[in-house]
Amino acid sequence: MDSGTLNYLAGFFEGRGTITFDLYKEERTRFKVHIRPRIQMIISQDDRVILDLFETALPVKWEKKVRKNGSICLRIRTLDDIRTFLNILSPFFRLPTTQEKAKLMMEFLKIKYNYRRITRNIFKRMLLIVRRMKELQRNKNRREFDVDILIKRLTSAKGRGH
Repeated sequence: MDSGTLNYLAGFFEGRGTITFDLYKEERTRFKVHIRPRIQMIISQDDRVILDLFETALPVKWEKKVRKNGSICLRIRTLDDIRTFLNILSPFFRLPTTQEKAKLMMEFLKIKYNYRRITRNIFKRMLLIVRRMKELQRNKNRREFDVDILIKRLTSAKGRGH
């Protein structure tokens, strides 16, 4: 794919997409919280050509959902596909916020790939990445886990992991 097209797709994504994490309560996990990375973009049905361009330019699996208002929600949730997406498009991001989000996500993915067993300290590093990502996001009204409370809980718990 030529750099002009990738520049266009990166700019379109910066305007309508996001790089983020979802936090879920998960009692079965060691730290009772599951962190799920996500890339998402909302596009109009009228932007079908752009949707096709994203699908041909980026070899990733998109989850597609048509919303009630007719727009299309595209999501990437697998670690390999998120990494592929960022490896291809992040060199073309222009907004400092998007560049930092991409860097944070790649740092998170590196931790996920390098550690089979997540210790308390590693999980704390992951939560610090999530906290910084949430600080960069504009939508502060959304009700979510308080990452700082989770970090304090890990720091104050006995038997810290290495």
